[in-house]
Amino acid sequence: MTIEKTSTVHWEGAGKQGRGRISTDTQALQAYPYGFGSRFEDDRQGTNPEELLGAAHAA
Repeated sequence: MTIEKTSTVHWEGAGKQGRGRISTDTQALQAYPYGFGSRFEDDRQGTNPEELLGAAHAA
Protein backbone atom coordinates (compact mmCIF):
# COMPACT_ATOMS: atom_id res chain seq x y z
CA MET A 1 0.00 0.00 0.00
CA THR A 2 1.25 3.46 -0.91
CA ILE A 3 0.06 6.54 0.93
CA GLU A 4 0.60 9.83 -0.81
CA LYS A 5 0.36 13.23 0.81
CA THR A 6 0.73 16.51 -1.02
CA SER A 7 1.18 20.15 -0.21
CA THR A 8 1.08 23.37 -2.17
CA VAL A 9 3.12 26.52 -1.87
CA HIS A 10 2.41 29.96 -3.26
CA TRP A 11 5.19 32.56 -3.33
CA GLU A 12 5.02 36.21 -4.36
CA GLY A 13 7.84 38.72 -4.56
CA ALA A 14 11.59 38.38 -4.39
CA GLY A 15 14.17 38.14 -1.64
CA LYS A 16 13.41 39.79 1.68
CA GLN A 17 10.18 41.30 0.36
CA GLY A 18 8.80 37.97 -0.83
CA ARG A 19 6.04 36.18 1.04
CA GLY A 20 4.73 32.67 0.77
CA ARG A 21 1.96 30.44 2.06
CA ILE A 22 1.96 26.67 2.45
CA SER A 23 -1.07 24.36 2.58
CA THR A 24 -1.39 20.59 2.98
CA ASP A 25 -4.05 18.29 1.60
CA THR A 26 -4.92 17.18 5.14
CA GLN A 27 -5.54 20.84 6.04
CA ALA A 28 -3.05 20.62 8.92
CA LEU A 29 -1.64 23.79 7.37
CA GLN A 30 -3.94 26.17 5.51
CA ALA A 31 -2.21 29.09 3.81
CA TYR A 32 0.31 29.20 6.66
CA PRO A 33 2.78 32.08 6.15
CA TYR A 34 6.52 31.83 5.62
CA GLY A 35 9.16 34.13 4.24
CA PHE A 36 12.71 35.39 4.49
CA GLY A 37 12.22 36.64 8.04
CA SER A 38 10.88 33.36 9.39
CA ARG A 39 13.75 31.44 7.85
CA PHE A 40 16.79 33.67 8.24
CA GLU A 41 15.79 36.20 10.90
CA ASP A 42 13.82 36.08 14.15
CA ASP A 43 10.35 36.58 12.66
CA ARG A 44 7.97 34.34 14.63
CA GLN A 45 5.01 35.08 12.33
CA GLY A 46 5.60 32.10 10.05
CA THR A 47 7.38 28.80 9.61
CA ASN A 48 10.41 27.62 7.64
CA PRO A 49 11.55 24.42 5.94
CA GLU A 50 13.79 23.43 8.86
CA GLU A 51 10.92 23.68 11.34
CA LEU A 52 8.66 21.58 9.12
CA LEU A 53 11.33 18.89 8.67
CA GLY A 54 12.03 18.87 12.40
CA ALA A 55 8.34 18.37 13.15
CA ALA A 56 8.10 15.57 10.60
CA HIS A 57 11.16 13.85 12.06
CA ALA A 58 9.81 14.15 15.61
CA ALA A 59 6.50 12.62 14.57
